[in-house]
Amino acid sequence: STKITESPSIFFKDMTGSILPIPVAHGEGRAQFASNKQAISALVAMQYVDNHGKPTESYPSNPNGSPDGITALTTPDGRATILMPHPERAFQIANYHGTQLIGDPILRG
Repeated sequence: STKITESPSIFFKDMTGSILPIPVAHGEGRAQFASNKQAISALVAMQYVDNHGKPTESYPSNPNGSPDGITALTTPDGRATILMPHPERAFQIANYHGTQLIGDPILRG
């Protein structure tokens, strides 16, 4: 699962704290930074989280081992957001696996 963090991202506006089951196609594409300064200044928009909603670097919750579970970054003005999972693969209830979402009135459609 992924958790939306507080950021200026327009893509994730008003979604801070949401935990979403977004499909991952592969274990490639991890965040890497040239320096600690870059990592600290990165505007994180989404992180892989464990079953307790905590950022994780452990497989399978974080399939690529990205540091601090980082899976999305955004620009200071929030107009550009890059992410590694594939939300376009989860636009229908049939795309979700597991039963925890079946009873959710918002997702039933």
